[in-house]
Amino acid sequence: MKSKALRAPVTENNKSEYALSCITRAARQAAGSGPACAAVELFLRTGNSHLSRSSRYSLEGIKKERVHSDLCKTALWNLFEALSAQLPAAEKNVAAVMPEMIREKVKPMVTGLVQEEWRETALRELGNRVFVLNAAGARKAIEAELTTSWLHEAWNVFWLFFSDHGLRPEAVRRPVFEGITAGTFAHISRSAYERDDGTSDVIVHEAAHLLHYLKPENYGLPIKRGQVRFLDVRFIDRELFAYTCEAYTKLLEKGRVPALKSTEKIWEICGHYPHSKSLVKEIAALLLKAAKARNGWKVIRERTIEKRGRVWRKQQLHDALFAISDTNAAAEGQTPSRGEN
Repeated sequence: MKSKALRAPVTENNKSEYALSCITRAARQAAGSGPACAAVELFLRTGNSHLSRSSRYSLEGIKKERVHSDLCKTALWNLFEALSAQLPAAEKNVAAVMPEMIREKVKPMVTGLVQEEWRETALRELGNRVFVLNAAGARKAIEAELTTSWLHEAWNVFWLFFSDHGLRPEAVRRPVFEGITAGTFAHISRSAYERDDGTSDVIVHEAAHLLHYLKPENYGLPIKRGQVRFLDVRFIDRELFAYTCEAYTKLLEKGRVPALKSTEKIWEICGHYPHSKSLVKEIAALLLKAAKARNGWKVIRERTIEKRGRVWRKQQLHDALFAISDTNAAAEGQTPSRGEN
């Protein structure tokens, strides 16, 4: 016998209740009843895709985890179909954003930052790995994430998509993002993609993150000693890098003179950026410097990219020796050498 929640028409007021009932039904369809069903339902609600930590360290445990993972994937697709039935007809008919459109958006950034012999590959991979989450794009994005071993990321993409349509229950808690980059793929909510405020471009932001995850050697590209990723962005500067690339791309669309004028009102440009005042100040300063330079991408690169040449290695050794010296001095109660500078 169907529950009242499933018989009643779905409205804005009962979307959350309907989605919860769909979660329970999807888990039962995939795993039947009992402990297996409960574990699958827990995954759909929380993204926790593992049975237990201890079970992963035995052969029997690995087999159980594999079976559980397959059940979670089946349940996720069951839930996708159930919730998709409540999407507006117009949303269901929207085509996926094509890779060519993604490449066109990120081309200025790739041309300005990535070395020449890697650019074609970088553009191709960004076009294939960045997804805009309309109905067609969300299906492709989830399929892509399920090819990896990280079910939690597929779960994140799933609820990022349905959050845009009010179909994520309050009981399903996940951080509110406009985009997600998990290391292999990047995903952008449709609402963020369609927003046109003249300053933000989430596609460029998430593609910038992909550039410091993807490795050229995985695509047969020649690399030099010390090169690891398309852009070896310093870990501490990754958000600074992505936000500045996003804003600078939008400035270039306006042309050089308008860009210089609008950068004087930098706080308007950074209005939607992080709440951290210190980070916003860094973004504003770097963006202003890039806009006034002949080659703004070079300015961004010099500020955020690791320098791994001979001079860099010498500086690293120098810093390490000073750190050891300071540690020894502190242990002996002496003043560290850098304190004299």
